[in-house]
Amino acid sequence: MRQLRPHLHFGPSVHPVDVGRLRRAGVTAVLSLQQPGVDLPHAAVERMRRACEPLILFHNLGIHDYDPDAVIDALPAALTVLQELIVGGRVVYLHCSEGINRAPSVALAYLVRGEGIDVDAALAELRTCDSGARPYAAVIDWLRTADARR
Repeated sequence: MRQLRPHLHFGPSVHPVDVGRLRRAGVTAVLSLQQPGVDLPHAAVERMRRACEPLILFHNLGIHDYDPDAVIDALPAALTVLQELIVGGRVVYLHCSEGINRAPSVALAYLVRGEGIDVDAALAELRTCDSGARPYAAVIDWLRTADARR
């Protein structure tokens, strides 16, 4: 679990046994990007949802893994949920399966679209936080194009 902002952490998948660690880190919401039935069984998502309640809100917005276009297509919805949680005072843990591509891609998009940070500065900040983060190149390119249209 890497802390990008006081209100935003990102990383790999979490399980019911991780709820105590999330609470100690001050996390009050989880935004999972894992696809139920693909990345993990539907029952595993529900176990995590039950383990989080009532102290940690659990949201699941499944995005197909290894598919940059799926991430780009899901960014509006993911950023809306993330922004609503943060504006609502939540400390969010954003995760995918390994915390390498999808979660860092969405975290990067949050820095650019949510905080208005330049793409290169946001990318440098993300990689300083986690040198293993590999946001999709197509997402970075899309953010550069989207940033230019603002």
